[in-house]
Amino acid sequence: MIMPDCNDAKLSEVDKQRLIGKQLVLVDIIHEENDRALRGGVFYPEIDDFARWASVDKDEMEAFINVCASLDKLKLCECAAKKYAYDCRLIDGDYAYLFLLYTFQKNSYYFVHDLDLNSISEICEVMAESNYTSYCDEMKNKQVGENCSNTELFELIVLGFLDYYTSVVKEAVALGFDWDVVNRMCRFDVSRNRFDEIVSICETQQKSET
Repeated sequence: MIMPDCNDAKLSEVDKQRLIGKQLVLVDIIHEENDRALRGGVFYPEIDDFARWASVDKDEMEAFINVCASLDKLKLCECAAKKYAYDCRLIDGDYAYLFLLYTFQKNSYYFVHDLDLNSISEICEVMAESNYTSYCDEMKNKQVGENCSNTELFELIVLGFLDYYTSVVKEAVALGFDWDVVNRMCRFDVSRNRFDEIVSICETQQKSET
């Protein structure tokens, strides 16, 4: 098995740790194969291959890979960009999705791992203009409005990504995955305390908007 609830009382502590270890190895293999494919590798294992390696059935392996995929950094950036480009419509111009995707891909690790959560407004004041300038320099034919250099908008963008990230992580944890496994899937390498602090910041922001 690879998908049972890691908190199931029927599992002994030894069995839980064995399961977590097996999941961590599989996550590493999936990341390695994904990275190889992105570098131009010509072969990517099928679900059947992964299932044989893990000694589980295909459906269970597919479910595991789907969870891992939902927490992949690129997938998180793509989905968060789509959500805030089309749900919020805060960005002037025709390339809101590209601007958000660029911003998230460039800064997501920093937002999750290193951003000083007690100084978000001050940091966004510095980052907003530089991020906008960098985007305009690299995406010359796909420009967005100057409001994208606005501090308040950039802060909403940062908090939007963090909120989406925490929601997807919560879904994986709710399935019963151990924190170390979920963290390895994301590759952001944050502590549970750091994650809880991010959740608190997002909840505070949501309350202020209601």
